[in-house]
Amino acid sequence: MEYLAIIFGAVFLTNILLNSLIGFPFLDKKTQLKDVVYTGLKVTVVALLSAVIIYPIHTYLLKPEGWIFLTPFIEILIVLNIQLLVDYLGRKLNINFLVTTNNKSLVVINALVFTIGITMVSQTNYLGAMAQTLGFGLGYLLVTVLIFTIKPRLELPGVPKAFKGIPLMLIVLGILGMIFLGLGGIL
Repeated sequence: MEYLAIIFGAVFLTNILLNSLIGFPFLDKKTQLKDVVYTGLKVTVVALLSAVIIYPIHTYLLKPEGWIFLTPFIEILIVLNIQLLVDYLGRKLNINFLVTTNNKSLVVINALVFTIGITMVSQTNYLGAMAQTLGFGLGYLLVTVLIFTIKPRLELPGVPKAFKGIPLMLIVLGILGMIFLGLGGIL
């Protein structure tokens, strides 16, 4: 039950996209729902695989020796190598959602996974860290799908010129964040 609470909190209360706008999706007219879901799934897979390696290294190697200042460098190396490994395996095994097709999504995925790694190491145990990482990935997937479904409605006629595009999207994200924080009373 504790791990479900951690996942719920990571999806809704400390959603990585709504709390810090890290990984804001680049959606254009050609983006399809399939691409948005694939990116969210890839973020989740890469984050989980990275967390499996990062947490033990941080907890049992860097922290006891007082080398915590090396954590970001180690995380960057691990995340980039996991990203390349997942891309390679996706191409070899013909798993479409694991293959990154453009550089914009590659930057988004790496930034997200790095931030998730930094946040995840604060957990007290290994399973809690994995649950939090899974929650962050699922939360990112949920919010990007919501953004994808809301975005066409924001481009309807009648929106003031000053609010068209990103300004209105940020207002909507702020309202979504308040709605998600309202779920905090459930925990």
